[in-house]
Amino acid sequence: MRSKTRRKTKTLFKLDKNLTRVGDDPFKKTLREALSNLLMHQNYFHPSPSQIRIYNDRIEFYNPGYSLKNPDEYEDPGSELRNALIAKVFYDLGWAETKGTGFRTAILSLKTAGYPPAIWKNDEKNDTFTIIFPYPTDQVTDQVTAQVEMRDRIAKLLKFCEEPRSLKEMMHFLRLKHRVYFLKNIMQPLLKEGHLARTIPEKPRSRFQKYVTVRKKR
Repeated sequence: MRSKTRRKTKTLFKLDKNLTRVGDDPFKKTLREALSNLLMHQNYFHPSPSQIRIYNDRIEFYNPGYSLKNPDEYEDPGSELRNALIAKVFYDLGWAETKGTGFRTAILSLKTAGYPPAIWKNDEKNDTFTIIFPYPTDQVTDQVTAQVEMRDRIAKLLKFCEEPRSLKEMMHFLRLKHRVYFLKNIMQPLLKEGHLARTIPEKPRSRFQKYVTVRKKR
């Protein structure tokens, strides 16, 4: 089950210069928001502990403490907090969305992003709240996996090009034979984003041209 869970939740992200996550996957962002809500909104005097239940087809967040806000009003701005001090710390650390917006911007937006919508059970009688996240479809998972694999290949290529390399050497290193694909999908983006540089910039088409990884200044 663990391997299936990793495959279903494998996601891609990177950090900008301020160490903020960008290019993040909506499903993973939603799970982080659900975890934050689990800690912010639970009833710590309830006899049962909070739980994250992992199944083959879904993840469930079980919260001891029913939702103080009516689920029918989740799309409306505003939030009813059970633990205001904990929530304030999470907002300040950036571990949760702005007060009253996280459920709408992360959890309710899953469907519009092409993911299975979340399902929740608000049980006031037993003072519990459970939210269920079906795993993304294979189509979404395969797309994310392909992105992860591409970034892994690019990272290895940049390491390889710390010493100047020719176009032929780079393609051989990646075991690619389709020159047009390599130029369009790998070489040109790396040059444009400043990750690679030509050793003979004044003569881009020189047969002696090589490419080297640009070392970023810290």
